[in-house]
Amino acid sequence: AGLLAFVLRMGWLFAAFFAARKREGGTPLAIVGVALLAGYFTKNLTDDFFFRPSSLVFWGIAGMLLGLAARLPRKP
Repeated sequence: AGLLAFVLRMGWLFAAFFAARKREGGTPLAIVGVALLAGYFTKNLTDDFFFRPSSLVFWGIAGMLLGLAARLPRKP
C-alpha cells in the first residue's frame, strides 16, 4: 500500500508539472520540474528515498515550482 501511494504521488507530481506547459511561460517550469523528478530518482537509485535532507530540498523545490506555475496566466 505504501509503495502504491508513493508511485501515485510521484505520478501526480509528474502530471502536474506536465500540465504546467498549458500556461503562458510554463514550459520552462515544466522542464525544470520533470528534470527535478528525474534527478531525484537518479540520485536515489543507490540511496534511500527518505534521506531527510534530499527529500526536504526535493519537496521544497517541487512546491515552489508548482506555486509559480499556478500563478501563470492560462494560454488563450
